[in-house]
Amino acid sequence: MKTIYRMVCTGLTSLVLGLGLTGISLAQQGTLKQQIIGTWTLASVYDVGPDGKKNSDVWGEGVKGSVAYDASGRFTYMIMSAGRPKHTTVKPLTARTPVGPMIGYFGTYTVNEADKSVTLSIERCTFPNWEGTDRKILLTVKGDRMSQTLAPTPGANIPHVEWVRAK
Repeated sequence: MKTIYRMVCTGLTSLVLGLGLTGISLAQQGTLKQQIIGTWTLASVYDVGPDGKKNSDVWGEGVKGSVAYDASGRFTYMIMSAGRPKHTTVKPLTARTPVGPMIGYFGTYTVNEADKSVTLSIERCTFPNWEGTDRKILLTVKGDRMSQTLAPTPGANIPHVEWVRAK
């Protein structure tokens, strides 16, 4: 009788602990919107061409970047290559002109939980053609890592960006 009692108690304890740990794990994962909120730093960036070949030298060595999503639906995004030339003058208009390979933009975002995508509504951008446009990106979050790709466009390079949650 004591053996059966111990087996039942052990089984129930294991079940309760297992369900509790599963609940904790699910709560940490949350929705995609909950997972992306915060600041992320660039871990890697590369393109995959229409032929399926990976090009890792898009931005050169020493590229850095940051993206931040807040809970109210706003974001900022930037990637800059290293070794950009410094200005030789301090004329006001020249000093405000972006130099070298870089992209920066900001605006609002919406999350589509069903297809794990984020639509970025760009207000201002270092590439003026993007201003007032929407860009759909696909995101995957695993722990403190976030992978980003653009929705595929036939015949175009597809950027792949890997981010790490800022500490």
